[in-house]
Amino acid sequence: MSEINLERDSGNSSPTSEMAVNVIKPTKDTEFVRTGDDVVDLKNFVEMHKIGPLEIDSKFVKTKQNRLFTCKIKVDKLIFSSYPKEFKDALSAEKFCAELALTELISKHGRRKSLLLSSDKDILGRIPPMLEKHHHGIWMWQLALDYADKYNEELPVDWLKIIDSSPCIQIEKCLDSCVLRHCKPGDVLQKGQKRNIPMALMDVSIPTNTVQFGADGKLFAEVTCVMSANEIWCRQYSTEESDIYSEMIGRMETFYNLNESTLKIETITEAGYYIAKYDNTWYRIRAVAVYDTEVHCFFIDYGDEMAIPKSNIYHLKREFALSQAQAFVCHLVGLEELYEASANSEILQGILYKQVILEMAVDNIVDENATNTSIPVFMYEFTTGNSINQELIPLLTIESASPIIQKEKITEVYPTYVESNGDVYVHLHSYGYDNLLNLLQNLESQILTNPPTNLISPVTKQNSEGKIYFAKYKVDGHWYRIQIIDWSPNEDLAQIYFVDYGNTDVINVTEDILYPLDKLSDVLSQYPFQAVKVRMTLDKIPDNFVALAGKAMPDGQSVLLKVVDYDDENVPWVEFFRSSEGGLFCINKSIAMEAEMKCAIGGTLQRPTLPKKGEYFEVHVPFAVNPYNFFVQPLESRTKLHRMMEQLQERYKDVLYSPLIVDQIEPGNIYASKHEDGYWYRTSVIKISKPKQSKWTMEDCEDFKALVEKKHFYSILLDIEKDELYESDIVLKLILIDTSADEDVYVGKELIKKDIAVEA
Repeated sequence: MSEINLERDSGNSSPTSEMAVNVIKPTKDTEFVRTGDDVVDLKNFVEMHKIGPLEIDSKFVKTKQNRLFTCKIKVDKLIFSSYPKEFKDALSAEKFCAELALTELISKHGRRKSLLLSSDKDILGRIPPMLEKHHHGIWMWQLALDYADKYNEELPVDWLKIIDSSPCIQIEKCLDSCVLRHCKPGDVLQKGQKRNIPMALMDVSIPTNTVQFGADGKLFAEVTCVMSANEIWCRQYSTEESDIYSEMIGRMETFYNLNESTLKIETITEAGYYIAKYDNTWYRIRAVAVYDTEVHCFFIDYGDEMAIPKSNIYHLKREFALSQAQAFVCHLVGLEELYEASANSEILQGILYKQVILEMAVDNIVDENATNTSIPVFMYEFTTGNSINQELIPLLTIESASPIIQKEKITEVYPTYVESNGDVYVHLHSYGYDNLLNLLQNLESQILTNPPTNLISPVTKQNSEGKIYFAKYKVDGHWYRIQIIDWSPNEDLAQIYFVDYGNTDVINVTEDILYPLDKLSDVLSQYPFQAVKVRMTLDKIPDNFVALAGKAMPDGQSVLLKVVDYDDENVPWVEFFRSSEGGLFCINKSIAMEAEMKCAIGGTLQRPTLPKKGEYFEVHVPFAVNPYNFFVQPLESRTKLHRMMEQLQERYKDVLYSPLIVDQIEPGNIYASKHEDGYWYRTSVIKISKPKQSKWTMEDCEDFKALVEKKHFYSILLDIEKDELYESDIVLKLILIDTSADEDVYVGKELIKKDIAVEA
């Protein structure tokens, strides 16, 4: 089977005038007459139509109580079986199986009885609605057959010319056939528009779903696929169309189980309709995308999408394409704010495969010209009539508020409380979290306006266990959800835990007011606790951990969290990350390094021993900018420097991000920094200001660098001065002498010769 690009002429001439029309015509073949004996009739029909060799095989099946027979009939490459039915004698089994074979073969090879020819008016009125159900087009041969099945009338020989006059129908030539599509009556350009969509010649099209709500605006349906509250796929239930589909699926299962080997397909085209075998069950699908070894399939009767191996895709026979696609998509009205949060809801999956009543929300129907085909609905329980929409709102809201931190995922969190042992309490902001804040705010307003004093009763160690209360926080004067976690020996003082923030406080239960939350609000008493305890992964918790963590994670600012492991109590061990001007840095490493360097940082390092003024000083120039700005290293300590550099690389080889933020870096401190060359160096931060000298051009600087950079020199120390840019550093005034050649070269004099510098 090959792919064919559909082409259309310029529109100046009709394609119907340039080709022969393939239609169903009466033939002069001898009419097949049934004898009443299915086995004889099968033999006669196969012989009359020269279908191929016929084999009838009856088998005896022995059971403990009965002697039963089954039958298998093979006609050419088609196989028919009486299984799972069993019969008392071979003849009965053969007759049953022969009837199955005859029904199938007559639908394929039998000549239709002469039908009435449709009028031009009927053709122009009936075909456009049929085409509307085939968004990707339909072959003319399939439409002619579908038309005869639907209306029990035949199309005349010139039917293509008749429909070509319709502004709603587009006809595209394809070799010796045509593809028909529906177009908008007002868009005359569509009739001459090229589609260039590849279709295989034997591809059949399946009508799209027509959802038929009753006069009361309601429909019985079965939920077949749940993606979110904004995308729920259903199919009609207890309708004439659903009964036709159920009967067709039964025949399809039997047919493909028997003829699987003969229905393999070689060429699969995007948007084509096929049969897929998944989990030993047969499904009608549309190919969304075709890859090397698999096909991304849309299950047109369910709404699911998944990848199926090409080896499990089969040719779709026309008799199984007559029933329209069953799945239609709808969305639950009133749950708009929960659409995104419900995408992975376990609660919402509970309606899958339920029989429900759908009521169209007429006020929410979008413009008919819009691309969104989802139907706004109110969904009700089939047996009780309860509103599923209303039942789901509180359930999904609470579910969406459950703070879940996944190990394989980077999560954005808001730290709320830090403990000295390394524990950090965090929030995960969501629709459910925002809803909780609103509920708490409303409840607080109600209490302040009309205090429910009738709910106040003595709180004791015995009656408070496991209960949630609504209590005032003395620090800010607001009310929060709390639990009592400890008691004083006299049971007059209690330690309370703020379940949504992680902090604790001590109250006097005889003086402070505690409202039992289950008496105030059923929803708030069931709402998931928002404070999630995690533990920062550190080799050692510094004494000032709370201060360091608070500085790195300010209140109200989000950070990123990554779970490294879990402890025996299932508390996540985590790493925190935060964005800075220099990119993403690890807060854990920042705290660890700051604690490690707390006593080591002194602002300056011990400088190397310098010679007296006027003495020689062997140096290496690692970097140069201009004659007033270059750096030297003492040659005598180069070996120690190399050893220290090796140790430095080993120490920081596993550090992937900067452990510090800009606010933590102070001028004068010594840091390890990774250069763009990939190596780590000891660095010191200085203030940035404009250089004193400005006469050096880029060319002068490049010439100077070429003379001195990466080379060894003898130098004469002329003077030692304070650095104007950074007072804690010194500046050496040197005469550089290149002794690598036979004749010494004084760098300063060389610059004067090149007219780069002048005599001072």
